[in-house]
Order: sequence, then C-alpha cells, then structure tokens
Amino acid sequence: MLLTSAPETASTGDATCRAPAKVRRTGPDGTTRTGQALATGAVITVRQDGRGFLAASAGPPDLSEVTAQAALFGTAAALALGGPAHGTTALVRRRLDRRRYELWGADWDPVGPRRDRTTS
Repeated sequence: MLLTSAPETASTGDATCRAPAKVRRTGPDGTTRTGQALATGAVITVRQDGRGFLAASAGPPDLSEVTAQAALFGTAAALALGGPAHGTTALVRRRLDRRRYELWGADWDPVGPRRDRTTS
C-alpha cells in the first residue's frame, strides 16, 4: 500500500486540482522508498510498474482488457508456432509426392510404348 503526505503546494479546493505530494512506498522486498506523485487528497493509492517507477494509470487493467490481451497473444503464439509446423509439413509432403510421381513414372516407362501401339 502506498501512502502520501499532504500536498506541498496549496490547493484551491477543486477536486480536479492536483498538486505534487511526497509518496512513501514499500517495495516487494520490504524496502521503503519515497518519491513524488500528483495528488488530490491527503491519502491516495498509487501503482508501481514492473521497473519500480510510479505508474500513470489509475489501477490494474480490468477483465475485458486482460481478456482481449490474452486472446491477442494466444492467437499470435498459435500462428507463430503453427505457421512453421504447417510449412514444414507441406514441404515434406511436396518432396514425398515428387518422389512418388518419379517412381510411378519409372514403373510406367516400360508399359508406355506398348500402350501407344495401334492394331488394325
């Protein structure tokens, strides 16, 4: 939980007015750090991003945003892994088909000249 002290500059009483305030935060390892954040009241909660800096957003993402990101990254992962697998399968199938057609042609070569003969 992150707590702030009173803003350092005077407030006009307007709810939209923000003033810089000293912020005390406790990191995941238990160390306490201080910094500056824009505040509208005496006590606010602020977030830390993954690098340990104060985040500008008001809170964690909501369920719909998380669901959309999960769907996007899941689709991207499926395409990234499925595309090369499909391409490799198609390449192997093409080579096997080519070899099969060559063998089939070699089997029909001796029969071909007899097939072209006409009888009267």
